[in-house]
Amino acid sequence: MRLFSAAGWLATALVAAGCNSNSGDYKPLSDKDARETPPVTGHHHHHEHGPHGGHIIELGDHHGEVVLESDRKLTLYVLDGDAKKTVAVADASAVANLKLGEETSSVTLVSLPLTGEADGASSRFQSEQPLPDSIKDLEDVHGSVTLTIAGAAQTGEIEHDHDHDH
Repeated sequence: MRLFSAAGWLATALVAAGCNSNSGDYKPLSDKDARETPPVTGHHHHHEHGPHGGHIIELGDHHGEVVLESDRKLTLYVLDGDAKKTVAVADASAVANLKLGEETSSVTLVSLPLTGEADGASSRFQSEQPLPDSIKDLEDVHGSVTLTIAGAAQTGEIEHDHDHDH
């Protein structure tokens, strides 16, 4: 019995030492801590809308914003890494590969520089023709966009996140 008592006291002492409330490793969090905690960075929300109301896609160091205009022309705006401002790129071309039912159609997006952009550079690319009548809004657009700058191609998927819980 004496052996059991010594082992019991030893176990109790070890548990008590491990639960030292003076340790700087543990601190209960308050509501204030939760309010002051900065947001997690590095998590891109590609389901957010861009500055022109379109869907954001990742295109290498840039982002793209895909917009379906009221005349059903598809527009790609090249945006900065934060997806906030347009960035004019030189020596660039863009193409959309769209899924239309069972078929895929390649749509060239021609350079349409915004006012003030330097000659030979553009942040806006647009289809010359409207998309088919079956496409009523951007939610009907599925596929990808490829932006090629100085021979380097970057492709971004046009995704519609309806079921996520952010």
